[in-house]
Amino acid sequence: MKKLFILSFFTIISCKEEINYHYQDKIIGNWTEIEKEEFGPIKITSNNKKEDFSESSLELKPKPPRHKYDFSFHTKSEIINREGFFKNVGGKDFDDRRFLFLGTKTKYIIDSDSLKILDKVSNQYDKYRILSLDKYKLCLIKDRNDTLYFKKRSYNIKCKDTFDKIFIQSSGCYGICPISSTLIDKNGQVIFEGIEFNTRKGLYTSKFNPTEFQEIITSFQKANWVHLENSYKANHTDDELLIIIFIRNNKIIKTVTDYGRQSPEEFVWAYQPLRFFYQKLKLTHLCLTRDNLDENTKLFLKLKQKNF
Repeated sequence: MKKLFILSFFTIISCKEEINYHYQDKIIGNWTEIEKEEFGPIKITSNNKKEDFSESSLELKPKPPRHKYDFSFHTKSEIINREGFFKNVGGKDFDDRRFLFLGTKTKYIIDSDSLKILDKVSNQYDKYRILSLDKYKLCLIKDRNDTLYFKKRSYNIKCKDTFDKIFIQSSGCYGICPISSTLIDKNGQVIFEGIEFNTRKGLYTSKFNPTEFQEIITSFQKANWVHLENSYKANHTDDELLIIIFIRNNKIIKTVTDYGRQSPEEFVWAYQPLRFFYQKLKLTHLCLTRDNLDENTKLFLKLKQKNF
């Protein structure tokens, strides 16, 4: 009897580990949210009682407007949430709010059919239930009242074009959208000017590890930046305008303007972190004199004056 109990115990543990590994293995990769109609029939793989769910139970109320989820599970503990995490570090009044960008990387845990993703703002885990998961589709339930449908996204980077500098400028909006200009050079130099609604105000310079620049290039290659349209524009007013300029050998090779985040998602996900790139650096005030007007400073001033 004792041997049977021990055998049963290890059988249960073994099955649980097998289920966890099964989910862990399949969830690695890039997942983008889609509509239920595109997802199609749901094959429930949850190891809890399957009779808890049916197609009719997933016909819930319309979701409030929001940006769609896009997750990249990279390892057994690291996930990228493309929208990123923003923490209010200003005042409570609307006009006093300033946002600190906490990045896009965070942690996750899979326990049986439970998925937990760490919210870096609240420092608490958002909880999901994995209802269905195979190599190509993922269905999650959040708080039992929101069903999320995903498909696996693969990137075949055909664009091999590169750039050695990138300039990002934002106009602000009828609100607290940051007004700033940023120049990032592949050799590790950054020039930043914060005008309004940034965590730093004024003109600064800084250094970063040049190896990070390849990550910037790759993110824009995923967006196929060379073949983007030159202008994207929303049909409403009072939104912000982003200007992204790609530079090679000190010559502008492409300019993309995006009013109201109408450009392709991959492009927004690529340029959004660069707007807040300065926040993770040690900044030094840049007082303009003849002695410090180096190549990048001259280029920065020229591009800033050209656009606004």
